[in-house]
Amino acid sequence: MLRHLNSSSASRPAPYAALRGFTLIEVLMAVFVLAIALTGMMRMHLNALRAQRQSSYQISATQLASDMAEMIRAWRAPGGDHPFLFDYQHGDAMPAANDCTGGALCDPNALRQFGIAQWLQAVQAALPMARVRICRDAAPWDSSSGSAQWPCSGGAGAGIVIKLGWRAQASGGAASVTEPAPKQIPTPRGPQLILQVGEPAS
Repeated sequence: MLRHLNSSSASRPAPYAALRGFTLIEVLMAVFVLAIALTGMMRMHLNALRAQRQSSYQISATQLASDMAEMIRAWRAPGGDHPFLFDYQHGDAMPAANDCTGGALCDPNALRQFGIAQWLQAVQAALPMARVRICRDAAPWDSSSGSAQWPCSGGAGAGIVIKLGWRAQASGGAASVTEPAPKQIPTPRGPQLILQVGEPAS
């Protein structure tokens, strides 16, 4: 009888064996794997946010360029297209213009200047570190690389082209209109959007 009891006791598992947990190395490995997974997810999320922001900039730039194209067609000055041919980049002084709102009397040239100033303010508010160039250009794209370029060929026979560029990655929000940034802020290397207005002014 005593031998039988001793045999039963020996075959019973020890209490501490059932309560065995994870070792420190196993916990550290699990944390390491989780950290790698979270890092990849965060990177994917940041890339998605950047792509969404760029898409928003592209939509805004397309709308702004279309608005300026309509302005050029509607307010083309007799004998030329001044003052619609200009080169403006973030940090430059805004062009002087009279306020033509609130029933103020403005001649056609003042209306053109006011429209350009309002449009440039909208560009600054919508696109970070924006640059605009409206010029006559027969070849807006570089023939060797196929990329858009800022220089314009000029010439009376060339069509009017609207070129818009902005910083691909903005550190903050949209640029402030009332506080221009210093000149050392990098400007876009090349236009991200080109819109050909059409036939040159007669």
